[in-house]
Amino acid sequence: MLNSFFQSTLGRPSLIPPDDNWALLFVLVVSVAIAIYLEQKYTWASKLSGAILALIMALVLSNIGILPTNSTLYDDIIWGYAVPLGIPLLLLQCNMKKIWKETGRVMIVFLIGAVGTCLGALLAYKLLHNHVPEAAGVAAMMTGSYIGGGILEPEGHLSEGYRTEPGLCRGDRIPVESDLHGHRPRHPDQ
Repeated sequence: MLNSFFQSTLGRPSLIPPDDNWALLFVLVVSVAIAIYLEQKYTWASKLSGAILALIMALVLSNIGILPTNSTLYDDIIWGYAVPLGIPLLLLQCNMKKIWKETGRVMIVFLIGAVGTCLGALLAYKLLHNHVPEAAGVAAMMTGSYIGGGILEPEGHLSEGYRTEPGLCRGDRIPVESDLHGHRPRHPDQ
């Protein structure tokens, strides 16, 4: 929208330049704070979730030309440090006994599927390693994406000619009666 205006006046396609990490980080942190506030304050926002609201805000800000579409902050700092540190911190708060109890048969089916995926990858590697270059890297990447999504895939080059892209794959979510912190989701009728 405003990309051509910023290009003609500032010489770049966005209001905030891609190398201004502090301004970008400020906008992203404020967006996340607004998303969390909306999620806690309004029922409609809690149905969407704070994560989706923050993504929508970033999407709108980048599409109208406020935020750049590419930046080292996104790749190196957020995907390189914040997300890998945030996931274990969130998992430390999980009540694994409650998750196991509430997921029941779905967890057993998931685990059977995960074992089947690993066995299938091993079999595929054994059958195709002479015909597919870097078959071990391909099998590892596909197994990680099928079982856990993009989080389990290694960043960067698997080998010469193969590259994983952040956000390319995401795993499916296992339905549970409550979230990982033990809070029951609001029913639409409540």
